[in-house]
Amino acid sequence: MLLLTLLFGTSVGQLTDMVPWVVAAYLLGAVQVLPLVFVFASPLVTWQLMTFGFAAGTVSGLVQDEVVPWPVASCISAGMALIALASDRPLRVVSAAASTSLILVVLPAMWTVGLPLHAVAMIAVAATGIVAAGAVFRRLRAVEEHLVVERGLRQEQEQRAIITQERTRIARELHDVVAHHMSMIAVQTQAATFAHPELPEGARRTFDEIHTAAATALTEMRMVVDVLRGPETQQGGSVAPTLERLEDLVAGWRGSSEQQVEVRVVGVLGAVPREISSAMYRILQEALTNANRHAPGQSVAVDVRIGAGLARLTVRNALAPGRSAFVGGGHGLIGIRERVVAYGGIVHTGPDDRGRFVVDVAFDCPGTEPRGVLDDVEGRQ
Repeated sequence: MLLLTLLFGTSVGQLTDMVPWVVAAYLLGAVQVLPLVFVFASPLVTWQLMTFGFAAGTVSGLVQDEVVPWPVASCISAGMALIALASDRPLRVVSAAASTSLILVVLPAMWTVGLPLHAVAMIAVAATGIVAAGAVFRRLRAVEEHLVVERGLRQEQEQRAIITQERTRIARELHDVVAHHMSMIAVQTQAATFAHPELPEGARRTFDEIHTAAATALTEMRMVVDVLRGPETQQGGSVAPTLERLEDLVAGWRGSSEQQVEVRVVGVLGAVPREISSAMYRILQEALTNANRHAPGQSVAVDVRIGAGLARLTVRNALAPGRSAFVGGGHGLIGIRERVVAYGGIVHTGPDDRGRFVVDVAFDCPGTEPRGVLDDVEGRQ
């Protein structure tokens, strides 16, 4: 701003000696210098305004005795605007703007004030040099921006490599430690029924349920290991369970716990997108685990509704005698909320008006209009 004020004052001072009217001097100085205010926002508009000001200066040469009808300070301002334009716009745009200004401003000055031909040539050479310098600056800036982008991509790749290494380490630990112990549990529970044929039927059934649960957990552990290792090392056929395995999950739960689980399904489970279906399967697992932990032996009702653009899962369980609804800060409910939020769904957890604990989630099914159910769940939060 200080430089702009200095240039404007100097330009007006010189124009006062060049033109016979003070007002004209201020007006010419304003249109030749003050457009620099906009040079950072729009260099092209700045150059166009200054071209108009210098053309007015050329016309004012008719009442001047000067050979050059533009003050030195105004010419410095024009040079600053031109280099800013050359640094901001492609060379063809800058060349067209500079050539137009030369035709409208400089050439007519040969008639209005008798500007010598060698002066016209010097102005053209100076403008060409400024345009070339601006083009170099623009190229250097583009190279610098490219290097910054490359550096960011390289850092992102390095971070991704670190994350991949850590995931691989965790996968190896899960495979070598947890999966090993789960395999031992599955093998030993199966061997126990053969090693001890005198076991009562109830004990044999318990061992079979433990074996089935351990084998299922081992299969899912291998899926987790594959996910951690990444797509390039995943084994074919390992897919996360979805709602289509709902009956297997509930049947296994009925066999391994004292709870009575009732299931009602409305709609086609296979119509739910795989990612959302898998998330709902995990949410149901967690809800059943919470019900068994906080209300052992109490009945559980599972309601799944697919339709009207929504996939909705509701799990209700009666509370254990003498216990209030569980609304604590355990990881189970947090995990449920995180899964729901990750897929843009709605979740409600807490007691209902009949004293049961409820986990109620709903997801949009892509490609259809959500209606009714989502509003109902959202309104209960």
